[in-house]
Amino acid sequence: MDDNLWGDFAAPTEATDRNGVSTAQDGAREMGSGAANDKVSAIKDTVTRLDHADPKMGSWSELVQLIADETRGEELTTFKDLLQDVSDVNDKLQTGVALIHYIIVFNRAPYIELLALNTRSASPLNFNLVDDVVGYSALMWGVALSRKDCLIELFNFADSINFDSRNKEGINVWDLLLPGTPVYDLLDQNNIFRYRNQKSSFVHDNSTNAETVNEGDDLDDANLQKNIDLQIAGLSLNASYNDHDDDFYNKSNLKVDPLGDNTEQISFNDLGDKFDFNKLQKYQYLEFSDYDIPQILDYLITLPKRYPHMTTYPAALLYQCVRYADNKKKNAKAEVQSLLFLAFTKIASSISTANVTTSTETTNNEGGDNDDDENDNQRRGASSTKDTKPKKSVDIVTQSYWIGALTFIYYYLTKDETFFKRHPNILQELVNTLHSIMVELVTSIHSRLTPLIQKALLNYTTIEDVKETLYKKDWNFFKKRKHAKLVAKQKERRLQKHHELEKSKSDDDADEPDTQSTNTAPKAEEEEQRRNSIDAEILRHLYPPSLEEQMKPSPLKIVQIFGALLYVLNLHQIHPLFQQQCLSIAIKWFSNTVFNQILKDKKKKTLSRARAIQIRLNLSTLESWIKNNDLVVEKPKLIDDFMWERFPFTLVQDLADIDLNNPTLHSVTTYKPVGEVIVITDTSNSLFFYQSFHKIADIHLTPLFQLLQWLQVATTLNSEEALDNTLTLLPNLSPAQILKAIDKYNYEVGEHKFGSKLRQKLSGMAKITSKITYLEERQVPLVALPTVPELTDLFANERDYQPFLPDDIQDFVYELHDANHKMRMNDIMDDHDMVEETELQKELSYGNANDVASGNPSITADNIFNSIDEPTSTVAQPVWGSVAATNNDEFETNPW
Repeated sequence: MDDNLWGDFAAPTEATDRNGVSTAQDGAREMGSGAANDKVSAIKDTVTRLDHADPKMGSWSELVQLIADETRGEELTTFKDLLQDVSDVNDKLQTGVALIHYIIVFNRAPYIELLALNTRSASPLNFNLVDDVVGYSALMWGVALSRKDCLIELFNFADSINFDSRNKEGINVWDLLLPGTPVYDLLDQNNIFRYRNQKSSFVHDNSTNAETVNEGDDLDDANLQKNIDLQIAGLSLNASYNDHDDDFYNKSNLKVDPLGDNTEQISFNDLGDKFDFNKLQKYQYLEFSDYDIPQILDYLITLPKRYPHMTTYPAALLYQCVRYADNKKKNAKAEVQSLLFLAFTKIASSISTANVTTSTETTNNEGGDNDDDENDNQRRGASSTKDTKPKKSVDIVTQSYWIGALTFIYYYLTKDETFFKRHPNILQELVNTLHSIMVELVTSIHSRLTPLIQKALLNYTTIEDVKETLYKKDWNFFKKRKHAKLVAKQKERRLQKHHELEKSKSDDDADEPDTQSTNTAPKAEEEEQRRNSIDAEILRHLYPPSLEEQMKPSPLKIVQIFGALLYVLNLHQIHPLFQQQCLSIAIKWFSNTVFNQILKDKKKKTLSRARAIQIRLNLSTLESWIKNNDLVVEKPKLIDDFMWERFPFTLVQDLADIDLNNPTLHSVTTYKPVGEVIVITDTSNSLFFYQSFHKIADIHLTPLFQLLQWLQVATTLNSEEALDNTLTLLPNLSPAQILKAIDKYNYEVGEHKFGSKLRQKLSGMAKITSKITYLEERQVPLVALPTVPELTDLFANERDYQPFLPDDIQDFVYELHDANHKMRMNDIMDDHDMVEETELQKELSYGNANDVASGNPSITADNIFNSIDEPTSTVAQPVWGSVAATNNDEFETNPW
């Protein structure tokens, strides 16, 4: 074994970087050789104790002796044979140190692979396990002791290592590294720094830039790219919080730092892999009193900022408090309901106060009344600037965070089959809160999409023929208007491109010898010009749009906003069924808004055949995104149709008490069998959301697509039979909508008018049928709750989804409760003393008055305690502070 336990490490008392700046961190980077020797000596001491250990330890003890014996070489066969008899390679109950730690400390690199590939162990090797003696993981030992060979072996299992995990003291492997050292270079050469901040936490402040917790740390490439996508979509990963959240602990009476080191409490990593939902276990519930609830809830709404994207933490905080109240409190029902009702209200209010709908739309834009005329732009000038001033950003990250948290609260509470039956109103309140936040999230997306519909979808043009289309409304009696300007500009543009091509060709010819005859036939020149003109036209279509055109809003901007919605839904582990509902509502609102803006177009720019073709092409970009991000929610497996029809009422009622005609829950969908129906359009049926996202989006977009189809073929119809056949192909459009589109139709030059007889027929049909012309833009469907089997299949087998809490959250609640309890007891004692003191003063005054009146000389101001009982809890006020003072105004009371 090396004499220098730090290997090639330098061991100065204060480390400095290459620029001479001190990089030492208190309690984190212990670079002195003395500290290293102490740590290794502590591990060695555990080995010496094995000489007197229980013989039942058997092979595990022999393995440790083999690893620690420096006189023996690496006996791989012996190690492998002994390892077969070890039931758990992660066992550290005997000495507090696991086999992987001994291997690193004693520099036995070849043993790592044998340990990791062992198949006889009850559980696979946990590379992130920390020892109970020093508190280092295997990777931290390798870096601290500069075990290069061991580190290389560990890097082979990099996917199983959490490079950012911290021990009880808050130290991780990056804190033990110094630039310029051999180990630092080794990690750099093996590209290990890419794992830094693999679960990046963003500091959520009111700024627009995302920063990691440690300054100077680089964001993970994937997260960085996603954040860029959100920024492009006009969104960000930065949550918005009230300013008072940052000062929560400054205003609190607690003398505790919730983010500080907490070494006395049990480590979050030592709680096991399974949470016991059936029995209260130590450190799996939080004790509190009713007077703690306001501060607990204030702390609850700061968790998105303290633990970004960890949606299980707020759910676990509430659930562990509920478990305690439900099992330990005398008035359990009232305590549980009070806590959860206040929590749901706090969550909803924190979102509504932190968010203000962002809108850059103007009053002209909202109704689809867009006009590109220069005169109109000048006329709108100043007012447009005022109306389009952006407001505070909408925070879809916080909204989706709380949807994820409510998802886990719902899952945790369903683990107790009787909970919602004992508290049915809690489930209803949970549904209402979840429903409102989902609507707010989609509203935030909708507020971003609405201002872009005109610019990025209805006005965006890539087809040259659409740009050059002339409309009849552009003519007047003198046949002079915008079409003349348009034709002149087109002619000028073509001539300019033709001259440019001619000039470039002449320049090329000037570089070559002139071998052609100067007497060229006129026909040859005309043919050459014609060919050049054709080539110029082809090149004009092949060239990409100009930079000015590319900078304009396009359908990709709309796709980016939908992509941002899908990203935050996945980021916060929201159940796929809730994801499907959010995406469905967003697509429905978007489609209906576009539909209405087309029909409301007062300038008649979108109600034309050419524009309908362009808009349909623009929408194909969104269709492609939907197909590439298709989502299919699997139907519950372990539930039959009879039980599914009665879900979610089975959560709050016994089966015999369920009456489907008088439901006890509201705003929820139910399962309705549909037989062989391929497409389900009823959003009150839970099966609607178990269709693919692509099919759901197609259902919502169908009215818009059919309106665009009608605009493309309307003027080609010349008979009632053709009209009837066309209407049969457009079942989602009402006669009133079709008639509205024709009444405002923008005819091209040379396009035939829609027949008057056909118009009369449509008018008659519109009078008979419904007169609804515009679609409801913000239609809110019911909530579809995932069944218990669905939740179990998705969440039960993942430790990250269990209701565990890190040490600092537990410590905060513990110390909050203790501080409030002590404060309350002190107040009670003070009140009790004051009451007793007041009662005594009344007795003394009453007794003294009676004695004086009766002329009793035995009781005077000096011996009043001869006739009364001495107080047991506090010393009564002396006579000079009561009677004498009242009889003598000049008597000075005792200041103590």
